[in-house]
Amino acid sequence: MAFKALGLALPEMEESTSYGTPALKVKGKLMARLKEDGESVAIRITWEERERLLMAAPKSLLKLHGVAVEALLDEVEAAAIARMRRQ
Repeated sequence: MAFKALGLALPEMEESTSYGTPALKVKGKLMARLKEDGESVAIRITWEERERLLMAAPKSLLKLHGVAVEALLDEVEAAAIARMRRQ
């Protein structure tokens, strides 16, 4: 699973669950989780990152939830997860 492999390649990232689905956390803090449909992922982002994503890739984003974004799993890049990790 690319979602898990990308996340676990980052320091301190740990495999977990959230809402009964696979999730990635750092020190117990949710960073990303696979959605129930198995085809999209919810990713924690900053407000600034949210604006950049909207401008850069609006078609790959499905929904915005405050400081989380839901995107198609196939569209998520390793760079997005790496940026989340630095926050």
